[in-house]
Amino acid sequence: MQPDPGLTSVDPEVLDVGYVLDSNYVEATSVSCLSVMLRARRKVRFHVASLSGALRLLPAVQRHAAKEGHQICYLSLRPPLDGHELPALAFHQHVTGASWLIFRLFDEAETESGHLLYLDGDTLVLGSLDPAPLTPVSPSAVAARIDPWNPTIDSPKGVQAWAELGLPPGASNVNSGVVCVDVERWRDDSLTAAVVQGIAFSGPRMLLGDQEALNAALAGRVTPLPPEYNAMVMWDIDPYNPGLRRARQSPSEGQVIRHFAGWRKPWLPEWQSQPHGEEWHRLRRMLLESGAG
Repeated sequence: MQPDPGLTSVDPEVLDVGYVLDSNYVEATSVSCLSVMLRARRKVRFHVASLSGALRLLPAVQRHAAKEGHQICYLSLRPPLDGHELPALAFHQHVTGASWLIFRLFDEAETESGHLLYLDGDTLVLGSLDPAPLTPVSPSAVAARIDPWNPTIDSPKGVQAWAELGLPPGASNVNSGVVCVDVERWRDDSLTAAVVQGIAFSGPRMLLGDQEALNAALAGRVTPLPPEYNAMVMWDIDPYNPGLRRARQSPSEGQVIRHFAGWRKPWLPEWQSQPHGEEWHRLRRMLLESGAG
């Protein structure tokens, strides 16, 4: 596998990128990881966490990383609460128990840059990862995109327990699919403890799992990411023909990170033709043709 044309120069500064690896997302996360390596323009140190520590990215990704001088570090982590205390939402639909590990990853990852760019496994890097827009601005510990559907914590799918937690209505509510963290500030501010507090107050009322817990901890203290660094597509469903689905807001050519948020994943046959679905499958074929097994 060769880097995309025009993206071959390498910045000497290391880019730290984090993933949480779930057994159902090994192939998808591997595709995302490959997209980072092809377009990062710098050496990348990957921090890949899983519940057991035994899960691995596809071998083709590991070989490409070794060939290009990137590093993959695997971490065995536990959620911030014991499994039986986590809200039930964490264990069904597309949110899994492993998704809670992002907070331990922010605590434990040994970064070289001081920042960790966390990516969900359903993301695809389309352009150069310029560090400037990704860097949290003090006093924020986190840079993330304001959620376009629920922009404030008192939105319908914001933080359900915002009032009990004493959070200000109108505070920013972010999407957790692409998050850049100043790891030292995260730890100094004890934000994982704040996450646990949010889980304890919200309990079974939580609608969006780890995203909701993150927003409860941040309480609006966030550096907004430009939309192109977490590009999501909004959809129209024809009320007279539920089978007819079309993109209402397609990402432009300037998108940097595409996030296939929700259940419309490009590896599902009915959603392969969505914006950037073909690019996802192109990288998947690169992995398979180079020997993914």
